[in-house]
Amino acid sequence: MIFPRKEKNMTPIWKDYVETLGDTPVSSKAYAVQDDDDISVDIFTGVAYTRPGQTIPQVRLNDIVAPMLKRGFTPAGETDRAYFYARIETDGGDWSSSEEFYADWSYDPDFNPATHGLNHPVLGTVMPGQLIPLTKSSAGTYHAAISLATGVEDFNPDFNRDFLIQGLDVADESLVIADDFGTAWLDLRDYPAATKVTVGGRTFLVGGGCHQFVLYYVNAYGGWDQLVVTARTTEQDALTRYNLQTDYNNATSARGTRTVAIELAHKYTFRTGYMDEAASLKMHHLLNSPHVWLHDVIANRFYPITLTNTATEYKKGGRLYRYDIEAQLAQERIRR
Repeated sequence: MIFPRKEKNMTPIWKDYVETLGDTPVSSKAYAVQDDDDISVDIFTGVAYTRPGQTIPQVRLNDIVAPMLKRGFTPAGETDRAYFYARIETDGGDWSSSEEFYADWSYDPDFNPATHGLNHPVLGTVMPGQLIPLTKSSAGTYHAAISLATGVEDFNPDFNRDFLIQGLDVADESLVIADDFGTAWLDLRDYPAATKVTVGGRTFLVGGGCHQFVLYYVNAYGGWDQLVVTARTTEQDALTRYNLQTDYNNATSARGTRTVAIELAHKYTFRTGYMDEAASLKMHHLLNSPHVWLHDVIANRFYPITLTNTATEYKKGGRLYRYDIEAQLAQERIRR
């Protein structure tokens, strides 16, 4: 007998989900795991054996599903799938069950994506020309309200034009999220006069200045967030030289050592501005993230990076805090 497909019961991928393969005592059972939206292809097959003291084999399903959850940066053309509806079926089709998992690695047993939301940015400021991500647990059309400076001059033009704002207009943009746990990206290049943005229940102030870099990252709950780098950024190349020793006559100017190739690891140190304790306690979402992209807003280019810090400090105690974020370009560079 094949059990009917049950209603979706969202399970965070960090949480062990152990499935007992039917109700008939047996020493082992072959099984297959499929995408419940396309059961024509098995994503995994195996044989489960009954543990000592038990009578029916079990499978830890979240371990099998984890590689199927891919948090891609869609503005750069990567595939993004933050949920997976897994169907597990025993050999011969005499038993089956389904469970949906989402890319929550927070280890927070009290977190509910429907009520707590999936966006948890560190700061409430953004910069002109950047992207603002909105991740939702349910597909649908959502809206962003963008406050726009009219730019009507009511001061002597000799003054800084920041003071020549008479009023504000409000623009509305629809953000379509096609899949559950999908992400839409609001592009502030379309709104060069933006001063404030309200999206996903949060309001961001659009700051000025000469900031160049924004970091986009997947937080612990599986949503995309952003952080403007407001302090100085330094860059350097770490070099690995490959040299070849050759025969030569030292009575001449012949070369005895030749550099045949140099590997370049392009590294960054991003420095945040000062932040309060509440913001500091959200920094682990970025510092512990395996999915980080760098946006050079001035050139409007995106670069995949990996963070290289080996420890994350939870800074608290009623003071102001700042962070140095070490990173490396996630692309190979070489000189020959």
